[in-house]
Amino acid sequence: MTWGRLFEEYHHFEQEHLTQLAEADTTAPGSVSCDPNLVTPDYMQYEIHNQPGGYHGDPFAGFSYIQATNSFFLGFNDQDEVHLEIADRIERPKDDKIDRILDIACSAGQTTIALKERFPKAEVWGIDYSAAQIRYAHKRAVDLNADVYFAQKLASRTTFPDSHFDMVNSFILFHEVPVDAAKHIVEEIYRILRPG
Repeated sequence: MTWGRLFEEYHHFEQEHLTQLAEADTTAPGSVSCDPNLVTPDYMQYEIHNQPGGYHGDPFAGFSYIQATNSFFLGFNDQDEVHLEIADRIERPKDDKIDRILDIACSAGQTTIALKERFPKAEVWGIDYSAAQIRYAHKRAVDLNADVYFAQKLASRTTFPDSHFDMVNSFILFHEVPVDAAKHIVEEIYRILRPG
């Protein structure tokens, strides 16, 4: 019933929401890039948590996801409090060098934006396999004036250079993927993290 009401609402105002997303796509700060050739992994081809279309099969998946997760957090995340706390608890590298941060499987970008707030001088990226999620994440970042970069990429094959990031964060990704996929994701994280 919750999903039905959310989808009814967003699709009722479909053109308005699509226009908002399109306008945000080309608006700074930050940026968003989608990969029309990206193939969604088989293990993500189902309706996660019964969300119709899963996290990627509906253009308003980001809109719906953030509403549903706020409900899940029982009102304790209406202002991204959970994500701000996560960003606040992240341990800094021993040498305190934080030039680039990646939030892997960022969904609606709540933790990504919180990381930018905590580390304002860092270049912060959020990636997700869902174009719908990162487009919405970028729209939120624009609305919040957060200079964050979002890209549609797979967690197991980010295409970033070796040793590119000082920190990599992931929030609830590993409960959504099978063990063999998780192993590839962890290998990729170690590849793109700098030594130390």
